[in-house]
Amino acid sequence: MPELRLPAKCFATPEDEDVFFTQLPPVTMAYPDIYEYVIDIEDELVTEDALCVLLELFRRYDAPLGQFAVFETVANRGWFRDPEAWWYEAVFGSAKQQSGLPATLVH
Repeated sequence: MPELRLPAKCFATPEDEDVFFTQLPPVTMAYPDIYEYVIDIEDELVTEDALCVLLELFRRYDAPLGQFAVFETVANRGWFRDPEAWWYEAVFGSAKQQSGLPATLVH
């Protein structure tokens, strides 16, 4: 079961907290650690909508989005790994990094 980590400053609004605990089926548990919340995710319940909501909440709280790469599947690769998506570089790195070539050699 993947874990996501969100800075402890999260849940600045009751609405955000409500989303985590009542509206996102993949979130099975969220508990505070010293400096962050650890959020357990049931990956079989991760839908496109749930993943997009989680990405947006994590972006709002300046949490690292690279941790979302574990949710890439064959089924969601077409939209999740879209280089035009706002999260692409934050989750997967730049297209130049993905090519395996030095950035100066990629055109």
